[in-house]
Amino acid sequence: MLLIQLWKIFLENQSNKFRHLFFHAPMRLKSLLFLIIFSLASCGGGGGGGGGGGSNSGSSSSSSSSTSGVSSFTSSDASSYRTTEYNNQSGLETIEAAESYAYLALNSKTNAGAGVSIAILDTGVQINHNEISANYTSTGSYDFVNSDSNPSDDKGHGTAVASVAAGVKDGSGMHGVAYDSDIIAIKVLNSSGSGGSHSAVASGIDKAIIYGAKVINMSLGSLAGSTTLRNALISAKAADILSVAATGNETASQPEYPAYYASDSSLSGYVLAVGSVGTSTSSTTISTFSNYCGNAANYCLVAPGYEIYDASYSSSGVTNGYEKDSGTSMSTPMVAGAAAVIRGAWPFLTAAQTANILLSTATDLGTSGVDTIYGHGLLNLYAAVQAQGQNNFAYGSSVSSSGYDVRSSSLVSDPIFGDAFVLNVAPQLASAVFFDDYGRDYKAFMNERISTRSNSNIAASLTNLAFNNYYTQIIPLSFGKNSSTQLNFQVKSYEDKSAPNQFGLKFITTDRSREDKTLTSSNGFSFAQNFDNNFSSGLKAGFSVNRDELANLREDKFNNFGFISVNNFAANPFQSFVNNSITSSLNSTTQRNFNQLFVGTKFFDKKFALNFSQQTSYDSSSILSKIGNLQNRVSDLNLSYLPNDATKISVSFGKMNEFDNNILNSKAVGAFEAAGNATTSYLKISASKKIFGNFSVISSFAQGKTIVSGNNLGIFRNYSDIQSRSSSLGLVNEKILGGKVGIIYSQPLRVYSGKAEINVPVARDLEGNVTRYSSTVSLTPKGREQDFEIFYAKNLTLNWFVDPTIKFNLVAQKQPQNIKSAANAYLGFVNFGAKF
Repeated sequence: MLLIQLWKIFLENQSNKFRHLFFHAPMRLKSLLFLIIFSLASCGGGGGGGGGGGSNSGSSSSSSSSTSGVSSFTSSDASSYRTTEYNNQSGLETIEAAESYAYLALNSKTNAGAGVSIAILDTGVQINHNEISANYTSTGSYDFVNSDSNPSDDKGHGTAVASVAAGVKDGSGMHGVAYDSDIIAIKVLNSSGSGGSHSAVASGIDKAIIYGAKVINMSLGSLAGSTTLRNALISAKAADILSVAATGNETASQPEYPAYYASDSSLSGYVLAVGSVGTSTSSTTISTFSNYCGNAANYCLVAPGYEIYDASYSSSGVTNGYEKDSGTSMSTPMVAGAAAVIRGAWPFLTAAQTANILLSTATDLGTSGVDTIYGHGLLNLYAAVQAQGQNNFAYGSSVSSSGYDVRSSSLVSDPIFGDAFVLNVAPQLASAVFFDDYGRDYKAFMNERISTRSNSNIAASLTNLAFNNYYTQIIPLSFGKNSSTQLNFQVKSYEDKSAPNQFGLKFITTDRSREDKTLTSSNGFSFAQNFDNNFSSGLKAGFSVNRDELANLREDKFNNFGFISVNNFAANPFQSFVNNSITSSLNSTTQRNFNQLFVGTKFFDKKFALNFSQQTSYDSSSILSKIGNLQNRVSDLNLSYLPNDATKISVSFGKMNEFDNNILNSKAVGAFEAAGNATTSYLKISASKKIFGNFSVISSFAQGKTIVSGNNLGIFRNYSDIQSRSSSLGLVNEKILGGKVGIIYSQPLRVYSGKAEINVPVARDLEGNVTRYSSTVSLTPKGREQDFEIFYAKNLTLNWFVDPTIKFNLVAQKQPQNIKSAANAYLGFVNFGAKF
């Protein structure tokens, strides 16, 4: 590749030393190689240089993995930004500009540098060029060569540089990195690429300071610095301006000035040195002409600078000319534009913070870590606009107030809440934001971190049926004349791991959309001791694992009567919370196990029964583990009254204490957490009455009241009046059509009353004060599940089997899981059972 060799000329003028600076102008495809010598008054430095034919489209480096909690962004969102003019400027794809534009837009941020002025210290600009005119501002623009306010380009270098940094997006030609930024054109070089001293560049910096530039681009260079130039850069630092300078085009091991000042401890983080990557065979290899980062490596990075498509100057007034240029003059405005994009999106960021973001998010090239060739690596704008470090969901009035990390926050609600969280709560969280280590605000998308557990009552109840493939063995034992002992083993004999089923069912697939995972049910065991040598009377006590043995042992068979759509009539109303597993986050599944201690007795001629039980459940991520995180503890006192064979009444009082961020079996973690454990007190009444002939009416009613404390550090600041209810009413005929027939209507557990006060951060100001949004939301779902079921069961006589039975069930659910928009669910099945 041909290089333009520039040589240094020294000139002294009285007390000030003026240095002629050599400038590496880019070689244009339309021109011959030529030598440019010019003098500057401040910092010299490399502009564009080298050249070559052919177009290099550039290859996009792989973006760093996102550290943000944002879950809505996909790469397809960037496709709309890959327009013809975007694709013409291949360097944009290399720095992943399209992704950054889409990502910032998704976060409702200015995505192309609007509100930021970039000072281009160069040969001026062609003001009427299509890529310049709309973004050019006369305020602050100046010509230090001719000492007037018309910085017209008569060389073309400044026009090309300005278009790469902030070229207009207008549907034609190309556009710059920060295509909405303002261009302050400050002419410090003449038509031959020379003219001026270090003091001229220093004056240009001072002009940029006065007129509010946030970024200064210097695609120019000198082999030596000066006090005048350094002092001007220190003044820019004091004005919180980020100065970006080219390393030069001599294939040297050290950058030129002013880029070399990036190594000056007094200017650390306020001057960035920029080298060039791009060759005829690779878009991420150091360009053959580029100077290295050298001693400035800690504040140096590289950007595309090989055959960059940019605006070309026309002396005849053509406003839509374009060409390809190579040099660090082209890579430098890439970084300047990137800085403008970041400062436009978050105006409160300082120049030093902006520099640190660009450096720390650069894609590492060359030797691992910071090295003297590539510095921190390749500019990666997409990585730069993503959150760095924490995803802090601040609880207070300042961005510095601590809070939960959005990435570890989620809420998986139980069907008892139905669609309440999705419809009532989630929309209120849509504008919530979090803050990264730099205080940058991002949409938290907390509304997308709420989901409803998919586990219908039908599917849950199927686990109680014979085709659930459990092998049950009851072993009676005797330890004395007046007592008896019973062991009960329940072992799962089959699990279909190849089908996307639930609960390990062999033939029942409840959700074909699920991944290839089985939600495993645990084996069960129980021990019961009767102290009256008769399991139908006296005092009995025992314990069980994964079996509600107290309900199973009750001689009155006051259970579910053969229905599958309602809970066991003898169980506590929240028994399903003990049995069922629930995901503890959006992407993990846990295994729930529980144990039960129970004691019961009958009195008054066995017409009354008093039973007490305590159940404790645990969740574990391993199906082999029987001990895990404590989930809930249910204490239940049940009084049953059986005055005769035709009447049965059962009343239960109880309390359920929930742990591990559970609220009515809904898992709330991170910012969704409550301040303490939830406690639910409940009452359940079940009754059956034979009304005439073989017909019996059965009914059940349960109500609970839940108390949970709000979390002043999270989203839900207060909870109030959470009450839940379930009911059922059915009719059973014990002897009809040679078997048993039943029909029932039921409403599963549903929160019918409850409110929560939410409080979330939604914005911040320049001083770091957080704007918060608060509201009171209803926890009552809009949906109301209603179940209708008919069953028929009959004992058969078959020579090959012992006690064969056949059973038919038809179930219909309206608004299943208390979700109003849910489609009606229907289930019909036949069950055959027998002993062998």
